[in-house]
Amino acid sequence: IASNGIISQRDVRKVHHLDCREDEQLKQITMKSSCITLLYSTTDYFSMTQCYLINLIDTPGHVDFSAEVKTAVGLSDGAFLLIDVVEGICPQTRSAMKQIYVERLFPCLVINKMDKLIVNMCLNPLEAYHHIFQLIEQINAVMAGFNTYHEFEGDLHLSEKYATSIFSPLDSNIIFISSLDGWGFNLETFANFFADKLGYSKKILSKTLWGDYYISH
Repeated sequence: IASNGIISQRDVRKVHHLDCREDEQLKQITMKSSCITLLYSTTDYFSMTQCYLINLIDTPGHVDFSAEVKTAVGLSDGAFLLIDVVEGICPQTRSAMKQIYVERLFPCLVINKMDKLIVNMCLNPLEAYHHIFQLIEQINAVMAGFNTYHEFEGDLHLSEKYATSIFSPLDSNIIFISSLDGWGFNLETFANFFADKLGYSKKILSKTLWGDYYISH
């Protein structure tokens, strides 16, 4: 929102622009869905700038407002599934995942509050990796459960779309963020950052930064 000039950079993480109701501002939660159109610019391999208009719908995260999520999902082509890395899968998370599955949206998993792994849980890098790995496995197990149910019901066309685990950092459909501190990354981010430092190609690093790999000097 700040990159589009709607709010200033100083107000990032301070102003909840889409929580426009007074009770939302007071309770610091989203209670009604809000829509906004943003301009996204990117540069391709030929250094050509491409611009896209993206319509985003911010939906409530509390289970009491699941009707808002269901309506928004029916209007969307894709979905960002936001999950707390510490709390994991909540009742509303399962409901949102079910709606994403039924509507056949293209999902992107956003794992939030990564800073808590360091500040609150005091995990070392290996422990943090195993914690995140188990969380992703749990999420994929829930999606696989939806797939099994529809196979049993005979909806093979729907189940084929999710025949395998759909969320994997290697497939670039998972983003790790800290909304409090204002940073985020995926495997490609680290591949671009460490390629020159380690002397490996970005393509190789992007495939080996997740999983049982290590660098031997």
